[in-house]
Amino acid sequence: GTACLLLGDPFSPIADAAALVDEILPASPVVGGISCPSAPDKPSLAVRQKGTVVATPPGSVVGLALSGPRLAMHALTAQGAAGVGPTYLVTEAPADHIVATLDGEPAVTRLREALSDVVKSDPRVAELLKNALLVGLRKKGSADDNFLVRQVRGATSDGMLLVGDPSIVAGETELRFHVRDDVAARQDLDAILARYALEKSFAGATATPLLSFLVSCGGRGEGLFGESGTDSKAFADANDAPVVGFFANGELGPVGARIPSGDARIPTHLHGFTATCGVLLDTGGDEE
Repeated sequence: GTACLLLGDPFSPIADAAALVDEILPASPVVGGISCPSAPDKPSLAVRQKGTVVATPPGSVVGLALSGPRLAMHALTAQGAAGVGPTYLVTEAPADHIVATLDGEPAVTRLREALSDVVKSDPRVAELLKNALLVGLRKKGSADDNFLVRQVRGATSDGMLLVGDPSIVAGETELRFHVRDDVAARQDLDAILARYALEKSFAGATATPLLSFLVSCGGRGEGLFGESGTDSKAFADANDAPVVGFFANGELGPVGARIPSGDARIPTHLHGFTATCGVLLDTGGDEE
């Protein structure tokens, strides 16, 4: 199998590079992230060549393709968010990043409905809906129950929402409101690891984990959970394998837990506030 690790700095076209890898190797998972340089003109990535470490200039993307007859990589992304209320169909989206109506009603009206449903039963979630609103997006009719979580950047005076994703299509995109805090992040982390265990069971996967490559947002860690090592310990315990990686300024990975299967596409997304992990495994077989 083939696995791809992709690293870039904030000034690089890493999203374009990920899209290119997806085009060339659509069924191979990609995991990676964006570095956190100390200054715009300071290099933050390096490549080791024949015993020499060479710093890459700002704006660089570095990729590593791993391939072997017994190698596989499973990819997981914990987005740290929890869904609130029902799932709606986007019925009007007049421009990129803009959601006008959900199931025929103004988007802000649907938000107010969700808020009224939880304001008494769960004040924590109600406060997050008011001050730190996120949305989850997925394609209509998708068999996958995972959502791609994106920020809401604001609202218009006539009830439309400005969403941090240009791919929303009226009649084709489903949307659910989401919130994020330490409680939601822990619940999501547990859920994605449980889903991964289930996916492995369904796939009959018996490969031996060798290593987990973890890219976690710099906004997670102790600042979110109140203790260090939450993400790394969870992935280490789940896979019974060492964990390496780094804190990032943006993370690359799929949505949910993905195990390569034939020619099934595994789209790569640029995330924020997530923990994305590539689990390298020895399949013990002899198939490419």
